[in-house]
Amino acid sequence: MDPKAQRAHCHQCPLKDAPFVPGDGPGTTGIVIVGRDPGAIEVMEGKPFVGQAGCLLTRELGEIGINRSSVHITNTALCHTEGNKKPSVRAVQACHDRLIGEIKQTGAKKVLALGETASRAVSDRSGAIAVLRLAGPLPSRFLGDDVAVRVTYHPAWVWRNWKKGHPLFASDIRTLLDPWAVTSEASASPENASI
Repeated sequence: MDPKAQRAHCHQCPLKDAPFVPGDGPGTTGIVIVGRDPGAIEVMEGKPFVGQAGCLLTRELGEIGINRSSVHITNTALCHTEGNKKPSVRAVQACHDRLIGEIKQTGAKKVLALGETASRAVSDRSGAIAVLRLAGPLPSRFLGDDVAVRVTYHPAWVWRNWKKGHPLFASDIRTLLDPWAVTSEASASPENASI
């Protein structure tokens, strides 16, 4: 069976003929990280988050002693959008059952949503990332009460807004070790971040 079609409704998706990149990481893990959709470099290498944004994510995980290979990394939509545009609502909906099933299959108790698209898909909460990241663990009607969902900026946004974004992103990544902790570095909140 085509792994692209597992638990997804590809026939309903406008990206059904686009290149896809499956999630990567152990089948069972304590942490799942969810991004938006794969970029061109991810398509070439067949793994999520291996481009510039992925290198930043890997580095920040390493700073707190988390090896990237120990977490499961996936995307809200598995297929690449031409021109790096945000996936349409139809594309996200078509991939939603697959996303939730993939997260549940890992048995993860912590989920980190990177950016607005991932936040909405995992927690059903939308709004400014500057606000959501400070909200603590978000409930998810999709994943149940025993899964802590945290939200932070997408590392691609952090690269574009390095001076204000990087300290906040690094602080948020550290909260994976204690998802209810809010450090002093989390006080500043740049607005209008989305990806």
